[in-house]
Amino acid sequence: MVKFAHIADSHLGGWKQPELQELNFESFRRALKHCIKEKVDFIIFAGDLFDSAYPSIDILKETFFEFKKLKEEKIPYF
Repeated sequence: MVKFAHIADSHLGGWKQPELQELNFESFRRALKHCIKEKVDFIIFAGDLFDSAYPSIDILKETFFEFKKLKEEKIPYF
C-alpha cells in the first residue's frame, strides 16, 4: 500500500504580524515532521505554497531548509 500526504494552500509568508507568520510556518514544519515520522512514500503540495509570487528571502530559506530534510529522508515531493 502507498502512503502519501497531501498538503494544500500553505500560504507561507502570508501574515503581516510576526507572531501569526511564525505560527503559520510552525504548522508547516509540524506537517513535514509528521510526514517524516510516518515515513510517507511521497508528498503532494497543492494550492499556494507561498502567499506571494515573490516571497521574502527569509521565507524561501526556511522553506528550502525544510525541503532539505525531506530530501535527506528520500521522500519525494511534487
